[in-house]
Amino acid sequence: MYVVADPTIFLAVALTNPEGEQVIRVTAGAGLFAPEIVFHEIGTSLLALANLGRLSPEQVKEAYAMTRLIPVKCIPVDFGHSFTLARRLDLQLHEASFLQCAVQVACPFLSFDDRLRNVARSLDISVEESIGSRFPDDPRGKSFGSGSFNQSPPVLGKSGVIFPGALPVCPPSPFGVKGIEASVTIDEIVTAISSGRR
Repeated sequence: MYVVADPTIFLAVALTNPEGEQVIRVTAGAGLFAPEIVFHEIGTSLLALANLGRLSPEQVKEAYAMTRLIPVKCIPVDFGHSFTLARRLDLQLHEASFLQCAVQVACPFLSFDDRLRNVARSLDISVEESIGSRFPDDPRGKSFGSGSFNQSPPVLGKSGVIFPGALPVCPPSPFGVKGIEASVTIDEIVTAISSGRR
């Protein structure tokens, strides 16, 4: 099983939110894709949280280091399609890039950002419903491996073309890293990430 995750997912784990435990449970046995910009966007989000006084510079560095331990396959995303998507749906380019990534690799999209989850649904991108519920014990929650998201993993070729193939799956979850102790809520993470929106 393979999924595409946005920065809210990475930060929920790195900042040891209760939702981070939910991410680890739901992604058990999954492989992970993200656009090449993922770590830049994580850094930008951490800066916004520091500027809001929610994280110290030391916590920012530790959290960023934790996200770098998450095994993710960063792929180039078609700029033209991302740009068109951003203009058509009034998104920031980085938001459109994560959605375009999910389209390119034909994988489910994970995010705690309700707005992006709704846009993904409108584009017929699969969205894991238990992730956005924000309730770890939600009965709708199930791991991807046991749900309807089983699929052959896509692989990005040298020419940028996606073709079936095999990438290593990261058991038990690609998000199984130890996060830092921080009292940042998932709503604050989503707000920090979306602070660049018009």
